Amino acid sequence: TWLTLQGQPCAVYPISDEDADGNGLYITRKFIPALLNGERVNLIIEFNEETGEDRVLGAQSVTATGMVGKGYAEMSGGDVITLLCDYYDYNGRFQAQYTLGNPIIVPEDGVLTIVNVTLIGEDIRMLYTYRLTDLYQAHYWLPVTEKQS
Repeated sequence: TWLTLQGQPCAVYPISDEDADGNGLYITRKFIPALLNGERVNLIIEFNEETGEDRVLGAQSVTATGMVGKGYAEMSGGDVITLLCDYYDYNGRFQAQYTLGNPIIVPEDGVLTIVNVTLIGEDIRMLYTYRLTDLYQAHYWLPVTEKQS
């Protein structure tokens, strides 16, 4: 499966996992890099195991130097979201940023859906890897694995 925003696969990066009351149910926050009406933002999403609700909290501004703003801006019907994905080399250095998929028009009610979708089809091919970081902040890349459906 792959996480989608309005049915489009997107790049997702972790922010935090919290189990504030110690009951084993987590509230996880992540961000999706995007352009909102041409301006660079991180769409902040929340997965809440306590309520079972997954939602987009809002758009957090990102400056040209990569600094993120405080708070979240709401999105309005008709706003245009262009999903982005980043490419890093094996040393963790940023190389490039690409647009991903087609622009998404925010629905009139301003509510965006987050859904895990199973990628199927004869021509679906995925390459993936994991980067492990030890307690000394040394990075280790696992071999690239290919999955075909």
